Amino acid sequence: MKWYQEYHHDMNGLLVLDEKGFDRVAIGDRIPDPNIGKRIGPSTGITINDEQGFERSGYGLLKVDDLYRVVLGLDSAKGEEGLTLALFDEGGVGLIQRDGDRKLYLGSAPAGSPLTKLTEPFHGLLLRKGAEVTHQLNVAVKR
Repeated sequence: MKWYQEYHHDMNGLLVLDEKGFDRVAIGDRIPDPNIGKRIGPSTGITINDEQGFERSGYGLLKVDDLYRVVLGLDSAKGEEGLTLALFDEGGVGLIQRDGDRKLYLGSAPAGSPLTKLTEPFHGLLLRKGAEVTHQLNVAVKR
């Protein structure tokens, strides 16, 4: 449990616990890290957890490398974000759908964006299986 000690646990705002003491809803400025890992940056927003305290949905404004990201995430029971709507100040806006190692991205992003991990600008539909791009419709680049 030493790894868990490195997580951000406290918050400013409203924390709703259930009768067993599990966090169920957190609304605040800096919300706690989820119990499955640290956030990539401090987040102001709302999280909704299941009866075991696992985050299942969240809406937040995250600060990463001095830039903001607005993210709405719907998490699966597997602990992964199944559906995400994201807008990055550094460029990029889109919808991300994940199912295991399959991922769909519908949106736009500049070259080198963490949203697409492509070396070129992107606007369209991107399908991946693991790290492999299986299909790509990119109207930002003429081929």
